[in-house]
Amino acid sequence: MKWPCMTGTILAALFGLTAFPALTLAKAGTPAVIHRVPCPATEVDSSTAIQAALEAAGVGEIVTLDAGTYYLANPVWVRTPFNGAIRGAGKDRTFIKVLPGARIGGVPISILFPDNHYSGASLSTLFYFDIPMGQTGDITASDFSLLVTDPAPGGGTGDEDWFNGALFSMVVVTGETVNTAFERLHLSASTNNAANVLDHGFNVRYGILVAGRGLYWPPDNAFGAPMTGTHKLAQVDLENMTFGYDNRSQKDSVIKVEGNGFTNVAAGPLIQDQENSQVAITSNKLQAWAMAAAYIIQGNGGWWPFRTSTYVLEHNDIRATEWADGIAICDYAFLSDGWIKVATEVSHNTLSLDTNYGGIYLGGVQGAVVANNKVSGQGLAGIYAAPWGWDLVGKGIFKANQVNQLAASVAPIWLGSGSSSCYVIGGNASANVLDEGTGNVLTGVNRVPGQPVGPAVSDAMKRRSDMLKLTRGPKR
Repeated sequence: MKWPCMTGTILAALFGLTAFPALTLAKAGTPAVIHRVPCPATEVDSSTAIQAALEAAGVGEIVTLDAGTYYLANPVWVRTPFNGAIRGAGKDRTFIKVLPGARIGGVPISILFPDNHYSGASLSTLFYFDIPMGQTGDITASDFSLLVTDPAPGGGTGDEDWFNGALFSMVVVTGETVNTAFERLHLSASTNNAANVLDHGFNVRYGILVAGRGLYWPPDNAFGAPMTGTHKLAQVDLENMTFGYDNRSQKDSVIKVEGNGFTNVAAGPLIQDQENSQVAITSNKLQAWAMAAAYIIQGNGGWWPFRTSTYVLEHNDIRATEWADGIAICDYAFLSDGWIKVATEVSHNTLSLDTNYGGIYLGGVQGAVVANNKVSGQGLAGIYAAPWGWDLVGKGIFKANQVNQLAASVAPIWLGSGSSSCYVIGGNASANVLDEGTGNVLTGVNRVPGQPVGPAVSDAMKRRSDMLKLTRGPKR
């Protein structure tokens, strides 16, 4: 499935979405208004200067950062309807770091969790674009690096209580009507927070978090409001953090993740709770050690999606290690209310595995097309659907996938007991398929008995459940 180059207006007409104009930095022939933040020559806090420039910038205006190193001792918290850009001199020339010895203060958690269950607590972030309710934001960030090396830079009360002093996020964007574009950035953290055992020792939980208000568990959506907008992540490198890019609680949105590099993360692009949105994850290099290198979840406790969203995952180069799937697509909303929330095509991806999990996992997904993927290495299965019985998968098409180079502990393709009416069609090399489902049709493949699911697999699934809880935020 290819997406042609389209304007926001054409996409809106095709998908019935609200049209969002691209950021216009200046009228033709008119120089853009520049707000320059000079780089200090010493290690001093630049958060106030950067925040003042961002809040002073008008529509289409640019905040520029010089080549050099800026330091932050406090969060840059923008509470105005920002409609401009922040731009460095290049991700290898402009650096933003935490001031040595500083603990970044938190923002009130009730803003991120407006059901007020956590009023009085706070979470730390380097940049927080808090677009006011009823206002529009259009945010472009490009050409600089965010580097966090201190093992416990988070100074919010929630950081210490829940994340052992790790920074909650490098960048957070919230609001109702917001466009975002993150381009040519480098976000790097470290694994030196020894207290964060389940988080692999990361000192940063999120690289970039874009979300509607009421991120986690707004009961019956009563307290939350989804975000609507266009979102782009392109040529961004993210490394050594729990979640690289989390985009959640969206409605009528377009999300494009293309040409990025994710290294040593629990989940690379993590796309959650999207309603009537279009998502493309293409041509990325993804490496994850837990959860999945590319993770799609519907019904994970944020904004509850009532309409189907479309997901295209193509031409990604993926490596999954330890406790990660290469790609995991889970429609928990369908399993809860019976309405399909995911329409997906997964094709032409290359997956290299050295993991306790598998290559491509489907749970609760109906009508998926999984075609022309190549999976090698070792893992549970190259492709597996509904292996646990409760994670119902139906009417999927699995075609011409090259999986026999995988040393599978169960089978190269595993249709579990919860699968039904799926088609597996072989390519040039006949795949080995374990079929435990109902009414599945196998053509041009080898039906095999598979290996029994033993304690090791059960333990792996228990760990998956524990890691999934990390995406939902603090426990009530």
